[in-house]
Amino acid sequence: MLAIRTPNSQSRSNRACQLVAEELDSEPQPDVMVCSNPDTRAYGTARTHPLLVVKIADSSVEYDLKEKASLFATAGIPEYWVVNSVDRVLEVFRKPAQGAYETRLLIRPGERVSPEAWPGKALDVSSLLP
Repeated sequence: MLAIRTPNSQSRSNRACQLVAEELDSEPQPDVMVCSNPDTRAYGTARTHPLLVVKIADSSVEYDLKEKASLFATAGIPEYWVVNSVDRVLEVFRKPAQGAYETRLLIRPGERVSPEAWPGKALDVSSLLP
């Protein structure tokens, strides 16, 4: 388990977590999910909500960019990242509305990106790509 601490919060990601949302008929399994509550017992309850979902995509890249993005937007996930190892870019989806994301950014190796929940925590995209 990885813990991310910020001045006002702490979040954890768990490789074995499932995304549970009443809006979804399925329970997709993101590769990384960072939630608002660090207590793993709160996952899937009203006491926490996902802030960022990350998928590592190679053979599933088209599915992750279309169907999964639509599922996560429908569930109201504020930010969804696809580490696209085929094209060697990070695809960042933000601002979910009516089953789609209003914003889609392509971030290339050597560029930096910050999760909206932690604007002061910039990551070099190169560190995310194989």
